[in-house]
Amino acid sequence: MSALTFLYPVLDALQEGRIIRKSIALGLRIGGGLLALGGLIGVVAILKQAFSASAGTELTLGALLLSLVVLAGAACLAQISFYRAIHISGLGDSSFTVIPIVSILFRWLGELYAAVLVTLGIGGCLFVWVSNTDPLWILGSLGRVAPSFSPGATSSFVGGLSWLVYCLAAAFVSLVMAYFLAEGALVLVDIAENIRLLAPAKAPKAAAAAASAPAPAAPVAPAGAVLLCHHCGG
Repeated sequence: MSALTFLYPVLDALQEGRIIRKSIALGLRIGGGLLALGGLIGVVAILKQAFSASAGTELTLGALLLSLVVLAGAACLAQISFYRAIHISGLGDSSFTVIPIVSILFRWLGELYAAVLVTLGIGGCLFVWVSNTDPLWILGSLGRVAPSFSPGATSSFVGGLSWLVYCLAAAFVSLVMAYFLAEGALVLVDIAENIRLLAPAKAPKAAAAAASAPAPAAPVAPAGAVLLCHHCGG
């Protein structure tokens, strides 16, 4: 390697996808740690409101249950991130570098959002049943992640159950859409690979067909006709 080609190994690694895979896998691991830290911060914020002077016994108990669910949800988010980071690191060298990674990232995003919705659904439902209070009041900014729902309908047993069903349904839809996008990206790779395999195979077949074609037959003179020489006319 000379002074004029010192960047070639880096470009080779980029083309083969090693640097891209390692960088994104590292980013997912860091993101998993940050998500777990964010869950801890959310639990602390919930507990602060639960033990405030204006909070009653039922509200405090409901907030404790909600904080436990949020803590478990944060652990799930971290595990999802580490799991997908392992998948990206395990991808082999390919002529298509980015599309398989994008497919895994689609799955990762869908799984994250579905896990958040399930966490909010279960925790919010328990909070409503115990405290008979709208969960959006104690969730604060975390409640903005959930799909739009009428807060006035969540302060009863039926309201808590409807909140749970609504969040679970939204989680399922988001997961299906994310997996659909992920599989669509892989379909593009399969189509491109099949076209690449078929293109070289068609050329030898066409050449073989041309070589095996029979030569054109010489013209036959009708009966009684006199054949003339093309050169002398005799």
